[in-house]
Amino acid sequence: MTRKPRGKRYADDEMDRDENAAREHPHARAPRERMWFPQVPGWVYRVALILIVSVFGLLIWFNRGNLTPANLSEWIQSRVVGIGVGDGFPSPVSNGRVVLAGNFSSQDKNAVIVSDTALTILNSTAKELVRRQHSFSNPVMRTAGSRVMIYNLGGKGYQIEGYSKTLRKGSTDENIQAGALAPNGRYALATENKGYASRLTVYLSSGAPQYVYDFSDYYVTQVALNRSGTRAAVAAVSASQGGMVSAVYLFDFGNPKPVKILTYPENLMLSLSYGENGSIVAVGDRLTSVIREDGGKTDYDYKGRPLLTAASDNGRTALALIPYANASSGSLVLLDSSGRQTAAIPLKHRAKAVAFYGNTAAVLTNDGTTCAYDASTGAARGSCSAGSDARALALHDESSAYVLGVSEIRLVTFRSGGA
Repeated sequence: MTRKPRGKRYADDEMDRDENAAREHPHARAPRERMWFPQVPGWVYRVALILIVSVFGLLIWFNRGNLTPANLSEWIQSRVVGIGVGDGFPSPVSNGRVVLAGNFSSQDKNAVIVSDTALTILNSTAKELVRRQHSFSNPVMRTAGSRVMIYNLGGKGYQIEGYSKTLRKGSTDENIQAGALAPNGRYALATENKGYASRLTVYLSSGAPQYVYDFSDYYVTQVALNRSGTRAAVAAVSASQGGMVSAVYLFDFGNPKPVKILTYPENLMLSLSYGENGSIVAVGDRLTSVIREDGGKTDYDYKGRPLLTAASDNGRTALALIPYANASSGSLVLLDSSGRQTAAIPLKHRAKAVAFYGNTAAVLTNDGTTCAYDASTGAARGSCSAGSDARALALHDESSAYVLGVSEIRLVTFRSGGA
């Protein structure tokens, strides 16, 4: 009896079955070979976990000043309150009749409006997140993090609002000249002061005074705090030899005296901002100065061109200039955080407002058009119609903007190729 080779019959049978199946089902998909992936060693997962924990720990450490129970509670409240859908834009300005352009902004992608009677915050669907009354005759708004400060310019009252409630309400002994707010709740107020020109008082989030400085010769016009509320820049003005001179004081609250005082003859500082990177932007009527915390600076001189409007964001600046007083056209000049010009964009019409968000700068012109540009290169990103009654602009994100009209607020989207 002849013995067949082991395994040959089974192999032939399998081949026969495959051939029969192919004839019976000619369109059937051929079986695919199983793919094998190399197994990731366990140490890779351990290293990745260590890196994630380390990054998270560094974030906590660098933001430890802001991680108080009150700040965490306010952050959670802002997220909870923000849930929901409104009736959509346009939304009427129904709470108060007068909204100044400087009291209209975008905070955490929400529209923030302070009218002559109240604070209103709307999300991107026009849902009303906050509505709080105030009694100030000349309200000025400052925003930081999830907080809004309103103070009565030339009066004594102020209040700090969160999404869930009024966080602080108070009054000063003398009339308020300027104010500033930090994301961690610290705040500063410059007031008139008997025997001196001005007094700067910086407060902890609890309302307890942290720092006081009296100005003997200069009247404070602007105040800006850094993110942690440990440093400040203060713009002030004085008369000198028949002319006007502005000064920017740099403060470190660990030092009883200013770290640096910079003077600017015949240049009135109109706005002041403190970027997260330490860049301080002082926008004047004749030049803009970008200042480092050590006092080094770069000045951008307008060379006689009138300034129409300006905006700053984290050390970068947008300036709307015209060649002469009655010119119908102008230019949008963009500066980086070191004060270097990155772009000069011709404008066919006069600018009404400018705004920043991320790497996008936008300008609203008096023909009712809003155009967006890359802040680093000046390249056009898109445009849209903002409405003939548009008065102020606040970017919602890099592709859309809130627009303040006479009686309503609109949300517009930039489109490439035209309005």
